[in-house]
Amino acid sequence: ATSRKAAEAAGAACSKPARIEGDALPLWMLHGLRLQLPLPLQIETSQGTKEGQLVSGDFDGGAKLQVQFGEIVAAPSKAAKLARGVESELNGLRCWKWSPSPGELYTLLQLRAAGVTLEDPTSPPAPAS
Repeated sequence: ATSRKAAEAAGAACSKPARIEGDALPLWMLHGLRLQLPLPLQIETSQGTKEGQLVSGDFDGGAKLQVQFGEIVAAPSKAAKLARGVESELNGLRCWKWSPSPGELYTLLQLRAAGVTLEDPTSPPAPAS
């Protein structure tokens, strides 16, 4: 029962509004930031912090976001469920976090809201508009 409660608590943590931690920059300062994939990510679990990578996709809806956790590549929510070992639905955009430096954590949801652009070096450049 203890591990189930820990898993439920871990799942609940993703549903809470994301907060900027430590010395993180205000979100408006991230506007226009361009980040190259793969982007290292972290997720908090009942067993501690686990690592993953955002390997493809964009925040514009052109390509679906894909997170790699171990050997599995899946949508952020599915990868979060696998990483946490829970059955309940999770918002992967709230669970997976990018840490540019110690003390700074930003959820994928915060990066999207800030207008961050994801660049995949293996994809051809988008045509100029």
